[in-house]
Amino acid sequence: STGFAGAIILLLATIGSLLVVESAQTRAREQAQAADQAVLAATNAQLQVAKADAEAKAEQLEATIGGMTDGVYMMDAQFRLVEWNARFPDLAGISPDLPRIGLPMEELLRAQARSGLFGAVDVDAEVTRRMAVLRTLRFGTTERTRPDGRTIELRRRGLPDGGFVTL
Repeated sequence: STGFAGAIILLLATIGSLLVVESAQTRAREQAQAADQAVLAATNAQLQVAKADAEAKAEQLEATIGGMTDGVYMMDAQFRLVEWNARFPDLAGISPDLPRIGLPMEELLRAQARSGLFGAVDVDAEVTRRMAVLRTLRFGTTERTRPDGRTIELRRRGLPDGGFVTL
């Protein structure tokens, strides 16, 4: 019976030790989880500040582009329209209804060629020629005299994503 009592005491001591260890591990996990939650909360706060900053900058950019007397438009790396201002259609010689997000550059050039903006040209050949020039990504400043006698200065710069902006 003494051996049995000793075995029971040893079993209870082992169970007690295991409970102490498990309790310590649980506290450690809870502390680690609390630390992770604090990091996530701080990161989320930084993201919210960055988002607010980006939104403010986007609003400033839109106000700047909208207030320009020059026509301006931006194309993405796939030569699709992503941004423009109110002066762009008039200076580009296109209908104000034509610009839309995602408008392919070929469609823009085709509308310009059909309207006679490039003079008497074969529309398809002129669009192909102008797209080939654009695909070289050699940008800068050029002047063009329109059939109506107006001279337009085009300033084109590449963008980091492979697109370009034209004033």
